[in-house]
This record gives sequence, structure tokens and C-alpha cells, in this order.
Amino acid sequence: MSPAATLANSLWRLACEPARRRLRGALGNPAAAQQAVLQRILSTQQGTAFARRYGLRPGMSAAEFQNALPIGDYDSLSPWIERMKQGAPHE
Repeated sequence: MSPAATLANSLWRLACEPARRRLRGALGNPAAAQQAVLQRILSTQQGTAFARRYGLRPGMSAAEFQNALPIGDYDSLSPWIERMKQGAPHE
């Protein structure tokens, strides 16, 4: 491998190190990692019309989240998608 390629590879590995550490930590406790992702999603969606409609809120457990949302398909989500396409505010 050329010195430039070796340097590029080393820099890439260094840049990826934080993500590798996060992944290793998540593998140690997948349930906690999944709950953290759910909480991040619920926090960013707090106050939206969709969250209000289904009673979504930060702090919900995975089971509460599953029970709050009906099983749906594209047709059940299309009104929400259309709202976004029409430029509805993130509310």
C-alpha cells in the first residue's frame, strides 16, 4: 500500500473510532441502546401533530410506544406524508 493510502486509511479509522465505541457499547446492552434511540426520536417529535394524535411523549417505554401506534401501511400514513409535502410546519 502506498504511503498516501496508508495515511488515508489511518485517518479514516481515526474518524470512525467514536462510532465504533458507540457500537461496542450498544452491543453490551442492546435493550438500553434501543430505548435510548426511542427516547431520542420521541424527544425530537414532541409537540408534533402526529405525536399529539397518538399520545407519543418522551419517557414512554417500548411497550407503551407499540400500544400507542396502530399497525399501519402507506395508506394510513399518506395524510401525514401529504401534510409534509405541502410544507406543513413541524408541529
